[in-house]
Amino acid sequence: MSEVEPPILPPLPPRSRISVLISKLQATSAAAFARVVSFNSWIAAKFHTTRERIFQVEMGGLLAFGATLMEIGEWAGAIACWVLLGFMLFARALAWEGGRGARGLTAFLRICYAAGAIALCVLLIAITTLRKPEIEPWSNLLKLWSRPLVTISPPSVPFPVRGTTQHFRIENKSDQHSYSNLFLLRVRPPTFSATDFAFDVPQSSLKVLKSSPYTDLEFGDIAAMSGRDSEGTPFIVIACYHLEPHEVRDVTLTMVEPNDSAPTSGALPEKMASLNPINAEATGKLLSNTTNATPIKFLQGIISYDVEMPRGTQLTVDHAIVCFKNDNAAESACIANPIRQGAVALPYGIYAIKIVGKRVHK
Repeated sequence: MSEVEPPILPPLPPRSRISVLISKLQATSAAAFARVVSFNSWIAAKFHTTRERIFQVEMGGLLAFGATLMEIGEWAGAIACWVLLGFMLFARALAWEGGRGARGLTAFLRICYAAGAIALCVLLIAITTLRKPEIEPWSNLLKLWSRPLVTISPPSVPFPVRGTTQHFRIENKSDQHSYSNLFLLRVRPPTFSATDFAFDVPQSSLKVLKSSPYTDLEFGDIAAMSGRDSEGTPFIVIACYHLEPHEVRDVTLTMVEPNDSAPTSGALPEKMASLNPINAEATGKLLSNTTNATPIKFLQGIISYDVEMPRGTQLTVDHAIVCFKNDNAAESACIANPIRQGAVALPYGIYAIKIVGKRVHK
């Protein structure tokens, strides 16, 4: 008798790279999610609840913790929370068994679930990246060894007696252009007021921001504001529109006599300095800047550009200081005036530095 040989089946076609990748990803995600399920089962047994409730608490905790990290400036930590959140949702999607007898529908819903997890992760990362100010590092830990490239120095100057003038040096140490530079000078002790000090910029340190159609003067690219912070400490905020790479500017701060305020006519007080010691001090630091060119707006005699007030400053301004470029004038270039609408609080956000030119007859 002849033996019947079994038919030879054709070899299976090789699996595509995408199919192999999906299988490996599904196996890895299923293994990781199995460990999460095992851990959640142990926690659920301890607290007499269900695994589903523990998983919901974990997801809510990651969302809350990530949002908290954003509020305190730990942007890298917040992104790590979003990646972990997306991974857990993605692993759960691939490990989902679905309904019996509906393989096609289960596969479709599993893909939608996984795509939604990825989309949520990407959306949260994008929101975090957009909310992060350009001047802030990704983590506050980086401040321990990072050095600012745009500085104001010296960091602290004394005012031993009234009439003392101190110089601050603003410098861009980087190879990039810096725009909307904002600096903070704090005055201590708080028994003094910002109006006890006259802020000024030498004409040699001013550049023309824009010509005024109403005056023979030209708007300088440095302006300032003064007031008190949330603790009652006097301050002066200096705004410098543009610093070229390695450019240096100079500003001065003079402590005036008790009955004199910051000059409103462009001249410093001529009184003799008091010899009584007062032991005042002014400290300076950078608040914010950007390497992106900030547009200048000009409308009906008002010139403005945007600056960013960082978190935690909590300043309230009551005086505005405008500086004019005029090479034929004396060295004093700045005029201080009270803000018309009264004291204005400046919490975290974007604000417009506005310089108003008065109409005069040429």
